[in-house]
Amino acid sequence: MTKKVAIIGLAGGWQSAPWGDPSWERWSINDGYLLFGPDRKCTRWFELHGDTPLTRARRNPDHFDRIRAMDIPVYYLHGNPPAPNAIKLDADALAAVWRDYFTWTGSYQVALALTEGFLEIAVYGAPLTGNREAVVERPCMAWWLGLAEGHGITVTVHHDDPTGLLRHPYRYALEDHEERTATYYASLALRSSLDAWLPLEAERLGFAEPMMLEDA
Repeated sequence: MTKKVAIIGLAGGWQSAPWGDPSWERWSINDGYLLFGPDRKCTRWFELHGDTPLTRARRNPDHFDRIRAMDIPVYYLHGNPPAPNAIKLDADALAAVWRDYFTWTGSYQVALALTEGFLEIAVYGAPLTGNREAVVERPCMAWWLGLAEGHGITVTVHHDDPTGLLRHPYRYALEDHEERTATYYASLALRSSLDAWLPLEAERLGFAEPMMLEDA
């Protein structure tokens, strides 16, 4: 049987993941259980953020209690194992085999899937169009998925954004006005997202206010 994995994010499109299909592994992240509910079962979980004030500022108060109660493998990077079935992800080993380029959990997941010999990778609910996602996460994920395709792995993406991960509605230069218009509106949406996110991230990082480039 072909080894297949669904990497399931938390944006629109996660609903169409192959829930309940035993031919697929289903890997998700962070606090996705809040969306999925008890009837949509994953086979592995990834909470790569340590139990720190920075993480807790972005999670519900009972988050790590719920991670601890999971009965599936839980991958982590920091500190003590967060669950009885926890597995420490060997980021150094993945980087040594492939490339030291990890900007979000999905990039580690693709690297692990490559290492374990999966032949099909489907990404659900991860357009990566807002705030830091668009700045550093989407280019990284696109690189990893391109690497997977280059190794003969079947790659598909399933999300609701016309300009998200591995998707653009028009061909550059061939449909010039339409493509530039779509990019213009995508850029406006990104600017709005960054304007809302930067003050919150500055507060979480302990900055008095968002830093200017000359302050960095």
